[in-house]
Amino acid sequence: MSAPYVRAVGWLSKTTPFPMRELPADVRERVRAWCSATGQSVIALGWPTAAGPHECDLCRGHLAAGTFGVPAGAILYVCPEMLSHYVEAHGYAPPQAFIEALMSAPSPGTDEYAAQIALFRSSRVLASPSEGLALLRELRASAWLVRHHELVLEAATALAGRLRTLGVAFDASRVLLGAVLHDVGKIRHPGEMSGPGHQHEQAGLALLRGQGVSADIAGFCVTHASWNEPERTIEDLLVALADKLWKGRREETLEARILEALLEATGGERWALFSELDAICDEIASEGAERLQRSVV
Repeated sequence: MSAPYVRAVGWLSKTTPFPMRELPADVRERVRAWCSATGQSVIALGWPTAAGPHECDLCRGHLAAGTFGVPAGAILYVCPEMLSHYVEAHGYAPPQAFIEALMSAPSPGTDEYAAQIALFRSSRVLASPSEGLALLRELRASAWLVRHHELVLEAATALAGRLRTLGVAFDASRVLLGAVLHDVGKIRHPGEMSGPGHQHEQAGLALLRGQGVSADIAGFCVTHASWNEPERTIEDLLVALADKLWKGRREETLEARILEALLEATGGERWALFSELDAICDEIASEGAERLQRSVV
């Protein structure tokens, strides 16, 4: 761990002396909780999974494999999953600054944790929709949520393909990535998979930023639901439209905004572009009932 922002804590060896004292009960409980959440920390930080368990060098009686990160502003404390064992069985006393960070930092698995550790992740470039779907599975999205994004992707792919024939300039790759990730926040708010709610929007933004996904892709988590805001790009509008059309729904106000964007982008004739857009939307929406049947998993 050589980066200037990293502080290694709890990597003990029988050949090196370490500070000892009994920690307060609330601190010991917090250490246990963090060690139990190692897997969630690893996912959020984008670290590889450990290849195998490590044996305690002090007693040879305990095994653990993972590593977790505790954020403290511009510092990331990096600790072994073995830390709880060292504290409980061997009386290890970590540095006070680390204890303060451990007690105050948000827990792994929360949106707040994802936001705080985003600084320590390398950028994660998603080169294709399939990589976006792989990220969903990595984040343990439900089978229903993965299927939902697959079906919105179908609609987005058809929409982007048809619009390209009209000579419209837009970033199709961003539209497709937005289609496969726009509802990722429902991992955090599963109740919104079957009912109304907007908590998943900011949660999705935070979750993807915590994974190192760029702001222009993560932003679709918010813009797909707030497409009526004046500053939305044509890519934002197309992701929002695909999220309607996949299930056969037409949204007149949204389509009108897209028509204005097409007119501005192409300089075409209004009635001709309206007819083209209406036909495209009608064709994609006509398969909505069949897609809804396939959404059941």
